[in-house]
Amino acid sequence: MEKKMVVIGAGSAGASACFAARKYSRDVEIVCIDDEVHPTYSRCALPFVISGEIEDFDTPTVFDFEFFRKQRVDIWPGTKVLSVDVGRRLVRTPIEEVEYDALVLATGGRAKVPDMPGAGLPGVMVLRTRNDGEAIVKEAQKGKGAVVNGASFIALEVAEALRHRGMETKLVIRSRALRSMIDAPLSKVVEEKLEEKGIGVLKGDAVNAVLGEEKVTGVKVGDAEVQADMVVM
Repeated sequence: MEKKMVVIGAGSAGASACFAARKYSRDVEIVCIDDEVHPTYSRCALPFVISGEIEDFDTPTVFDFEFFRKQRVDIWPGTKVLSVDVGRRLVRTPIEEVEYDALVLATGGRAKVPDMPGAGLPGVMVLRTRNDGEAIVKEAQKGKGAVVNGASFIALEVAEALRHRGMETKLVIRSRALRSMIDAPLSKVVEEKLEEKGIGVLKGDAVNAVLGEEKVTGVKVGDAEVQADMVVM
């Protein structure tokens, strides 16, 4: 009897699971369910599309839908999994229920906006998905001000990307740049390079509130208020 594998998530991990299973077996039926409408793409490339160094959001596509079909993987884009019944080996979606013999969970993570006043205002952005990147590009305008809250690799890349687009950009760092990855002297070099590129580095406090009524007008960092038209968490 033909076995069926269901993979939830079509990112790099989910796609790799699908193609590894197909390589192992020519007979297994594979269904891949993903809540994004886009084919598998490189998330690491998103900041460079925002900056304009990569032409568009289609360019970082790794596996298009046609490649899934050639590998005889039944891909369901834009489909949310509502629940999994492990006892009955059943995945429920708004379209239909799918039985499985093997289940792979490759859902990845989700960007989280810190719980603070004003966090839900229009102009507060995150960067995790292609849709997030497209929203940032739509919001970004030359001559406007942006605040990036954080000092991870992605935060630094987003700050550089927004500056590249002509936005006045400030990076808020509670401690030091890339603290979990490099030592203090090297963090200092990174921060100096950021400022050389025209990115303001605000150190010592975190963003504790987003300011504005109908849209972002700035952020509160410690006791200071910093003007901004966009905030990226």
